[in-house]
Amino acid sequence: MSRDLSGRRLRHAQVVEKIKAWISKKQQETRAVELLAEQTETLTLEAETKRKEPAPSLDESFIRSLKDNSMKMPMLINEGLREEKETQKALSLQKEKHRSVSLAKIKKQSNWFLHHDLLEDEEEEDEEDACSESTAVTGLHQAAPPRLSDPRGRGSSPAPERRNPTKTRFPRLGNLCGKPPSSPSSSSSSSSSSSSSSSSSSSSSSSSSSSSASSSSLAAVTASSEETDKQNEAEAARAEEQKWTLAAERLDVHAFATADELEKNVHPEVLKKKLAMLGWKCGGKPSERAARLFLVKTLNGKPPPKHVLAPKKDSSRG
Repeated sequence: MSRDLSGRRLRHAQVVEKIKAWISKKQQETRAVELLAEQTETLTLEAETKRKEPAPSLDESFIRSLKDNSMKMPMLINEGLREEKETQKALSLQKEKHRSVSLAKIKKQSNWFLHHDLLEDEEEEDEEDACSESTAVTGLHQAAPPRLSDPRGRGSSPAPERRNPTKTRFPRLGNLCGKPPSSPSSSSSSSSSSSSSSSSSSSSSSSSSSSSASSSSLAAVTASSEETDKQNEAEAARAEEQKWTLAAERLDVHAFATADELEKNVHPEVLKKKLAMLGWKCGGKPSERAARLFLVKTLNGKPPPKHVLAPKKDSSRG
């Protein structure tokens, strides 16, 4: 009996261990199943959210646009640098123009002041000459001897001759008109009148020479200012022509969908320059130029039609 009991106990213990192992295995399986269920739930939730959210389009047009943008990036950078250089150049030209205009104004003002000072100096010299001549003439009249009495006894000596105030006040005017001021008939009066006339003529010649010099300086200044204005206008026209040429070189006709869009977004001068670069006719209205230039998009490497080509200049003529 003891052996049977010990065998039963051993079998019971083994069965208990097997049951424990089975229970632990089942628990592990249930845990694995729960984990799988949780993962599937999360995956289904993520899939549902992805379905709800719009996915980014990765079609061929989008990829092509990305490639085009990456290819155009260096060209856009170069264009930005060119525009910056052009703006800096235009600003420098404008500053030089303002500076030249201000210098011309300063020159004109300085020449005007110089001319004004010269005129004032001439007037002062004329006044001094007139005063000196009038004092000389009055001194001669005072030094002249009185007239003797008439030998026939017609009375005492007559009253002194009345001097003309116009002749004594304005002797230079009389000299210029060819009429010397009244003076007694003596050699001293004639010599003084001749000296006064020579001094007046020398002062008039000096004033005329100074006025001619000032007028010539004014003419030279005006000519130089006109020349600077012409140079500034020519530089501005050259800069504008260069701006249109650069814009025509950067123009891409393929970036526009229609000829109307090309006409609205591009300046007519740029269209004209682009057509001239291609050797096509560049005249007509802006709409005609845009329609003519839009043919570039439809050629695809084919030669252009003859009606759009500009007439070739005959080298044999001229």
